Parts: sequence; C-alpha cells; structure tokens
Amino acid sequence: MRVFILFAKYFGRLGGKNTAYDHDKEGEHLAAAFLRSFTEDADFIFGVTKLVRWHMQLMFVDKNLPFADIPSMTADVNMGDIALLGLCDRLGRTGVDKRKEEEAVTRFLKKLQT
Repeated sequence: MRVFILFAKYFGRLGGKNTAYDHDKEGEHLAAAFLRSFTEDADFIFGVTKLVRWHMQLMFVDKNLPFADIPSMTADVNMGDIALLGLCDRLGRTGVDKRKEEEAVTRFLKKLQT
C-alpha cells in the first residue's frame, strides 16, 4: 500500500495538485510495456499508448504553451477521443468546475479546426 501511495503522489493523484513533468511521454512507454504483458495486439497497444502520450495536449493547446504539438498529435489520435480523455482526466480532480473544463475542451477543439 505504501508503494501505491508514493506512486500516486508522484503522479499527482493524491495530496493536492502535484506536477510530474513529462509524465505523458513516460506514460506512453510504461503503458506499452504494461499492455504487452496482456496482449500482442499491436493496433490496440498503439491506440492506447498514443492516447496516454497526447492526453496533456488539451491543456497545452488551450493555454498556448510551447509543448503543444498539434501536427504530431493529430497524426496519432482521433481528436474527439483525445478531447474526451482530456475532459475525463480533468473532471476526475477534486473541486473541479465542470463548466470551465467543458469550455476548455470546446476551445481546444476550435483551435484544432483553425
């Protein structure tokens, strides 16, 4: 249990808002290794790992951060899927303003269309 709590704190899921830089990129590799222990379905593994890789783009694009990489993201994932995953990720936090997060997703999708 102690290992889980340390892991969760590192990745920002317990104890308030923590920052784990590059967790999207590291998570892509961890997810691939994890999924390969259950399946050899390369398409499934690719799809899931790319969603993990790009899930932070909602914030990066919405806030015009330099980490935004729309061309690479759109080559790897469906925009509706990544927007939904990003919204789910944000709504899973304590004390979140649902309307504000939904507005961020709308802005994200509009920016992708321009």
